[in-house]
Amino acid sequence: MWKLRRLLGPEFDEFDFLVGARQAATQMIEAVRRADWSRIRSCCTDQGACAIYGLTQSQRKTQYTQLVRFERQHLCRVEPVTVQRLCEDGRNYIYVDIAFVGLRDMRDFACSVEQQEMWQQMRQVLRKSQIPEQLAPTHRRIVLGEFQMTLRKELRPEESGGTDTKGWLVDFYKVYGFRLVNYSPVTLQYRVIEFLKPV
Repeated sequence: MWKLRRLLGPEFDEFDFLVGARQAATQMIEAVRRADWSRIRSCCTDQGACAIYGLTQSQRKTQYTQLVRFERQHLCRVEPVTVQRLCEDGRNYIYVDIAFVGLRDMRDFACSVEQQEMWQQMRQVLRKSQIPEQLAPTHRRIVLGEFQMTLRKELRPEESGGTDTKGWLVDFYKVYGFRLVNYSPVTLQYRVIEFLKPV
């Protein structure tokens, strides 16, 4: 964060930045899950929007994608990994690569209808993946996802001599790991099913 503070000046607020990063991540997760071009386009750079929408099309037949549903409170790790300042076509930009880990109990949905929907999707994913569901229905299901997002911001000197600290856009998004954990709080048995391994 010290590098961001050095680039953006003393008015940079670390807490606000992380809150905004969580919000951007949850918007991207939902937009990618729904393959919502208008939502993707509204919060991404031109290059990022095309690449991310292409990702949604290539993942249409991927079974686990409908289980990737995280809200802000489920992102248990939000960590800036790299910060770069680059000059492109005479303009200065900041790029921030952020690693996220999402953790969500399958029972953690607003109503029983959503819980049932996720339960059916989970069983469908296991069936299509030819993975036998060996544990009892009373066991807990926890979804764990690992992904990365890159935020880009143009540095534009203001008349006051400061720097405009608004205008962050998503330039890159990718899920690197996705697991389904079956867990028994009684026997402490668990089983981890990996649909996508981190690279």
